[in-house]
Amino acid sequence: MDGQQRRAWLNRLAMDYIVPMIPPEMRGQVQAAEAFNPVSQIGDSMAASARMYDSGLSPAARWQAAGDMASGIAGVVAPMGAARAVGGPVANALAGPIDDQVANVLRKYGLADLLGGN
Repeated sequence: MDGQQRRAWLNRLAMDYIVPMIPPEMRGQVQAAEAFNPVSQIGDSMAASARMYDSGLSPAARWQAAGDMASGIAGVVAPMGAARAVGGPVANALAGPIDDQVANVLRKYGLADLLGGN
């Protein structure tokens, strides 16, 4: 199974088994956390780069795709650069926004004890 097949399998697993267990009022927060996922940002940037070269799109749509690609890459690279500049671990810079979002959701629903004192 290659990386794309594994990602598709994980997405199906999540949609079929995990998402139905999430209370409807929490699904928005879970989807918001996905926006901070560096893998999703890179994937979105790759899709935007494909649109950039689509000759069937208008020049304005192609420029918009270029902006989407650049902003997606910046969303991944900027935290890494900031972490490196201050001597911190790059992995923490990538995981930090996701961890913060999860912690906020747990606190909101009275599940802060699952954070282990954080």
